[in-house]
Amino acid sequence: EVITLIFEEAPLPLDQGDLLLKTQVWQALNVSGCMQLLYSPETWSAAANNASSWPTLGEMIAGGQRLVLFSDRRHEASQIQRPWDLYVWDYMTETPFAFFDREEIEAATSCEYNRGSPDAELYVLNHFVSNPMANPYLAEQINYDVLRRRAER
Repeated sequence: EVITLIFEEAPLPLDQGDLLLKTQVWQALNVSGCMQLLYSPETWSAAANNASSWPTLGEMIAGGQRLVLFSDRRHEASQIQRPWDLYVWDYMTETPFAFFDREEIEAATSCEYNRGSPDAELYVLNHFVSNPMANPYLAEQINYDVLRRRAER
C-alpha cells in the first residue's frame, strides 16, 4: 500500500501555523518510525536516475517509500525544509470543488481545470455536494455511478 496525505494548512501567518504543523508532523513521523517510509523526489530521482517522472506504486512499495506527504502552502527556503514536504500544486491538478446539486456535479464543467499544475501527473477529482453542508443523503445521490462516469471522462 501507498498512503498519500494532503495537509490543508491553517490560514495563520507562516511563522505561526505552518512551522508549528511541520514541526509536529516531523516529530510524529520520528516517534512513529515512519520517517524511513517517506517518499522524496530527490532521493528517488537520484536512485532511479530519472528526475522527470513518478515511480510506479509497485516501485514505491519495493523501494520502501510508501508514504507521500503534500502541503497546500509553499514554504520559503529559510523555513523548515524537508525533501518529503511537497507543495501539492507543483505535483497535482484538481477539479472544481463547489457543487450544490447532482446536476452541477454531472455537468461537463465539473471536470475542468481548477488549480494546480495543468500538466501534473497526479489528479484530484473533487467529488462532493454541499448544500449548504455535505450529508449522507447528498452523498448517496452522487456516489457510485456518477463518480465512475466522472472518473472515466
